[in-house]
Amino acid sequence: MSLLCAHCNKPHGRRAAYVNRAAKCGLPLYCDRRCAGLARRTEKPPLAVRRALKREYDIKYRLENREYIRERKREDYQAHRDPVKERRIRKANMARHVAYCRKYYQDPKRKAFKVAYDKYYKAKLLYGDNYWAECHVLLVKLEKAVRELEPNKYERAKARGYYGNGRTTQERKRNAKISRW
Repeated sequence: MSLLCAHCNKPHGRRAAYVNRAAKCGLPLYCDRRCAGLARRTEKPPLAVRRALKREYDIKYRLENREYIRERKREDYQAHRDPVKERRIRKANMARHVAYCRKYYQDPKRKAFKVAYDKYYKAKLLYGDNYWAECHVLLVKLEKAVRELEPNKYERAKARGYYGNGRTTQERKRNAKISRW
């Protein structure tokens, strides 16, 4: 029986039993093995699409396996690190870093910004969420303002007359002896 190949559309001959079986099962018929193999192949998507799919997969994988990836990186770093090389790099960068810090802290505006940033950063490390870190920073400011308003121990003693009023410790002792007689 003569028919066309499902892949290359060339005419070829097959026995009636093969044609009937293929028609009954809804299967295509090919001229040879090569066409059958080529017909089974699926088209690859374009490179840009494959890269986008891989990117999405990588993002999902990194989110799900964050701790596993960090642990592997930590182990790999410890296995392959070179302390002497690291020390050399730190030493080479030290002068530049010191000069940068000196320049940075000479500017009062930069220094004030850095101090405020460090306070907020430490609060964020301690309390995590931005809301609670901000609350902590405001509470510290409030406590400082209250401490400035209320008198300290020296000022309270001075108000009671412990210091000043022309009296010395010796005068107080002498007056105490006189009052006992």
